[in-house]
Amino acid sequence: MKKIFYLSIILACSLYTNAQNSMNMGLVGSYTYTNTECSDIWGYVDSLGKEYALVGLRNGFSVVDLSSPSNPTQNFFIAGAQSVWRDIKVWNHYAFITCDQGTDGLLIVDLNDMSGNTYVYTTIDQNSQNMFTHAHNIYIDEFGKAYIFGGDVGTIGGALILDVTSVDLTAGNIVLPSIIGLFDTYYLHDGMARGDTLYAGCIYTGDLHIIDVSDKNNPITIGTHPTPNAFTHNAWVSDDGKYVFTTDTSLLGPHFTKDYTPEEIGYKCLATNISDIASMGCIPLYAMYAITIPKMSEKWLRAFYKGTNKLLRKYKISIIGGDTTRGPLSITIQLIGIQNNKILQRDGAKVGDNIYVSGTIGNARAALLMAKKSTGHKYFRKYLVNPTPRVNLGLEISKFASSCIDISDGLAKDLKNIAMSSNKGFKVNIDQIPVTPKLNKYILPKYREECILGGGEDYELCFTANKKYSLNINTISSKLKLNITKIGIITNKGYEYSLNGKVANVKSKGYDHFADS
Repeated sequence: MKKIFYLSIILACSLYTNAQNSMNMGLVGSYTYTNTECSDIWGYVDSLGKEYALVGLRNGFSVVDLSSPSNPTQNFFIAGAQSVWRDIKVWNHYAFITCDQGTDGLLIVDLNDMSGNTYVYTTIDQNSQNMFTHAHNIYIDEFGKAYIFGGDVGTIGGALILDVTSVDLTAGNIVLPSIIGLFDTYYLHDGMARGDTLYAGCIYTGDLHIIDVSDKNNPITIGTHPTPNAFTHNAWVSDDGKYVFTTDTSLLGPHFTKDYTPEEIGYKCLATNISDIASMGCIPLYAMYAITIPKMSEKWLRAFYKGTNKLLRKYKISIIGGDTTRGPLSITIQLIGIQNNKILQRDGAKVGDNIYVSGTIGNARAALLMAKKSTGHKYFRKYLVNPTPRVNLGLEISKFASSCIDISDGLAKDLKNIAMSSNKGFKVNIDQIPVTPKLNKYILPKYREECILGGGEDYELCFTANKKYSLNINTISSKLKLNITKIGIITNKGYEYSLNGKVANVKSKGYDHFADS
């Protein structure tokens, strides 16, 4: 616990090291739980204006009185199944709590009774239909419709939709929620609904899903957007409805390995998320961290923060919040940026547009292919563990580019994402794809295609633009001292590669986050 708290202090310090973007927050008071850990927190204000913290614990649900902010006190505690994850939302004076382990189902608590004696656990609805025994998350919209995510919701863990407007725990007249709909196409980890639209994190496909729920009996996906590390956790919409925020996770194994130093982990996890903002032509401003860590030393934590702080300072990003817990190492980062010109997306490519890439391609994969002590490995490894987010390039091309993506899963796969999103095709000349001379020197010919087209983790930008902007791109290249290379054109359909003037049969497909290893 001490080391986790220490990490929180380290991360909080960045608020002050980047004061120009800080939120000017200060700690007023705290409440300490013994022999358990927290998993969620929500707020509640009663009819007299009194504020409470509703806290999900690993062993139950707690309500904390905040009347004296410097000295908060617990009003009551309701025991429940042991679980790492609980989630809480409120409708009127009722709290609704889900638990991701065990068989508690839905806990409903009457907050008018601050003795904690008026509550019910239920796995069935008002009409005795089975709801769920465990679920990962809950959201209640402005109409009193509750969305239950994950767990044993439906057949796949999508979103069970409940009407909670008539809930009543009055003795002798108990009214439970009623099932009114189900989204059962994909597992949804978390989400938020506003109006007739549900925004949800589809963690196992690595996409943010936008779902039309105007007909609760027939929810329809109307849009998706992938996230960089393909572990899309959640979604939240800005007050003006123009932006939706999501978080992504970096895991030991898929995203960094045991030979990474703590400093390299801190740097790369933030760099990959900044790269996603760069590919949208936006300016990164704020970061929120959710970190799961095993038992580690203060030395490890200092090194982790050192790597993180390099990028925080360079791009003037402030950490504005976060959470820590104990477990296998994983880092979840939510990065918030602002629009500069237009937001670049993947679906705007037009027939005849040129296709460009920045920098050189294939270096990260080359590092993974080479033996650690072999000649050249040290050169390529710096590209793998210390990628450079192309923020300035994204800002420059946002004035005219028709589409953009950062190369995280391999050029072949990421360019195909642009083509599919735009309902177009492409022709690419493999000879034109820029590589370092050392790649040709140290990588055998039979592995070069894998490096150049299938490797991923380059975090260069691949973008499309009308031919008339060729001079603009040359000017940007000179201004940023960054190579920008035309590698092909957008076509009406089909995916064609050529090599040495002949059509090439490309086998590299890029990285699949969910394929069996």
